[in-house]
Amino acid sequence: MVVGGEDADFMTADVLPNRTYYVLVSARPGRFRVRFSFKAADKQEQGSKDFKEILASSTWVAKTTEALDYAASNMRSIRSRQYQNYRQWTQKAESQRPRLLPDDGT
Repeated sequence: MVVGGEDADFMTADVLPNRTYYVLVSARPGRFRVRFSFKAADKQEQGSKDFKEILASSTWVAKTTEALDYAASNMRSIRSRQYQNYRQWTQKAESQRPRLLPDDGT
């Protein structure tokens, strides 16, 4: 689940051990705030110039005490969006739901 300013998006993952998987999180305009969406990066995309540039410009993010405190103090809102948006997400056609597949890993 990724939580944006207005909603939440979800992705199913069927992964294998000892593989690396990449998921892109994209921002798009919402009615009042930004919304975020998931997209699995398959092997073909991972070989693209654009993906390699994205990966090269990315940095690792560590979970901090501040992040944990924020999540704890906003858990009611997070759970509310999770519940509401997950029901909507499951009503989408399977092809419309982001999914990470075993063969997407390297």
